[in-house]
Amino acid sequence: MDTKKSFLGFRHEPLSGTWLLLPAFFLLCPGIAVGQVRTKKPDRAVYQPRLISPGETANEQDEAPLRVFNQVKTTARASVEPDKRGSELVDTQLDDRTVRGGIPPLSELQPLRIDPLVKPLPIGDPDPVSTDIQQVGNTEINLVPPRPITLTPSGSVSDPPSSSEPMVLESLSPLHDTIYDGHGHDELWSCDSMHCDSMGCHGGYAWHSMITDHFKTDHWFATAELMMMWRRGDRLPALVTTGPDSDIATAGRLGEAGTEILFGQERTLADLRAGGRFTIGTWLDSRECQGLVGRYWFAGRESTHFATTEQENPVIARPFLNVSPTPTQDTFVIAFPAARENGRISVSGTSDVMGADLSVHQFLYGKFGGTIDLVYGYQFMRLDEDLSISSGATNLEVGPIPVGAIVNVTDSFEAINEFHGAQIGFASRYREQCWSFNSMIKFGFGSLNRIAKRRGSTTTIVGSDTTTINEGLLVNNNNSGKYSDRTFGWIPELDLSLGYRFSSRLDATFGYHLIMMTDAVRVSGTIDPELGVNTNPVSPSDPVRPSPDMRFGTFYLQGIHFGIQYGY
Repeated sequence: MDTKKSFLGFRHEPLSGTWLLLPAFFLLCPGIAVGQVRTKKPDRAVYQPRLISPGETANEQDEAPLRVFNQVKTTARASVEPDKRGSELVDTQLDDRTVRGGIPPLSELQPLRIDPLVKPLPIGDPDPVSTDIQQVGNTEINLVPPRPITLTPSGSVSDPPSSSEPMVLESLSPLHDTIYDGHGHDELWSCDSMHCDSMGCHGGYAWHSMITDHFKTDHWFATAELMMMWRRGDRLPALVTTGPDSDIATAGRLGEAGTEILFGQERTLADLRAGGRFTIGTWLDSRECQGLVGRYWFAGRESTHFATTEQENPVIARPFLNVSPTPTQDTFVIAFPAARENGRISVSGTSDVMGADLSVHQFLYGKFGGTIDLVYGYQFMRLDEDLSISSGATNLEVGPIPVGAIVNVTDSFEAINEFHGAQIGFASRYREQCWSFNSMIKFGFGSLNRIAKRRGSTTTIVGSDTTTINEGLLVNNNNSGKYSDRTFGWIPELDLSLGYRFSSRLDATFGYHLIMMTDAVRVSGTIDPELGVNTNPVSPSDPVRPSPDMRFGTFYLQGIHFGIQYGY
């Protein structure tokens, strides 16, 4: 039994000692017991509205219902057979007490006449509503759900409604609150108005949702871009020269009058090259607050090439600094009239740069259609450059080299930079109708492994005899082989992109990109800066030339990109 107060004022407590007194009380007051039972049909003081089904009209001759408080008069529903319609009086016994809350005694209340409904409710201007409110001295309030009603258009009363089902008016549900509630599940962390917090959004998913939900197409995004890139060129020393053919001892020597540099002393590996960048990512939550993004990019191979022969330049020489016994500018002559024939030389170099990263984009701030994400993760970048110098000639001069001997000299240099480290930065997105703007600035920091590889060879062919030694002109036992070291490096990166959405999920993008690598070794950093060569070492105290040391500088790559972006 409920613990609410009854109309007698008692409070019913289950399993209480007072229940033993109730049988005696009802035996002494049988009228009250009968009233208590009979008033349950219908419940006392509960208004039972008339239900009008489609096509039904009220009978004007129905007896007007009259409700009083010592007798409850009810009118039979339309479903009752016509000959059985009538009124049913239910006697009640009500006390005449005044209850708290300002409700007057029942004896002072006047009966309220309820007029019968004589026609369907029209849609139009409502009739004035009486402002008289009848207070009922009742100690119990029963809430009854609204009964369905049928609204008939104003005009003809006899027009049947278009629907056979009653129209039930229901209240509209309130708008969803902006605070994420975890989809009805208990959450360890609460979310902010963007459904995110520092620990990410959970949304009440099962443990496997982070895996299975990622196979949905609306969780993925990708970008493919064509990149037109310029890299910082490498300034090489003077490697090939020419000059007057008056004296073979000074032909092509640096600092001499008439000497001309054919290759070197200018930046190389700086032309425009086409590359590409591919991005793929997925959102780690349904609110797009945390995403996992992977990228791979390459700048395209940049190369340089130079070649000449004695037909083009009668004098061809390779300059160097002869440090023994005293530093003196000298040359290795490849082509000279009456001294070298069939002289030729070629220089070729390449530069490859690529990178990849895997990062988490964590939502930080969003307003006015834009968002700012924290970017952190792993970054990789590799810069690989090489240079090769090859020359050949037939000796026609009497000296240490036999007459008619063919001498081929090769020097090769390779510089490798490999970076592995962490990255941190910020990425922003803003969209205005079909236009969008994306930006990213981040810094990679970690271990930079720098490697220099040098190889040299000299091959002398006399008749059928061939002799090869592992020394060239600028590479000998002092610097040949592999040298490497590790240092702490930085990889700053900036990317700006403007997009236009031309379909539901595709954007055309155009932007600018810049990336750097600090303390990188280039090909020029593997060559002795003065082209020093110790041709006649006498004692261990003689200078070690060419030097095996490496020199470092900042490398950067910049350019524009065009692309197609899906679902971002």
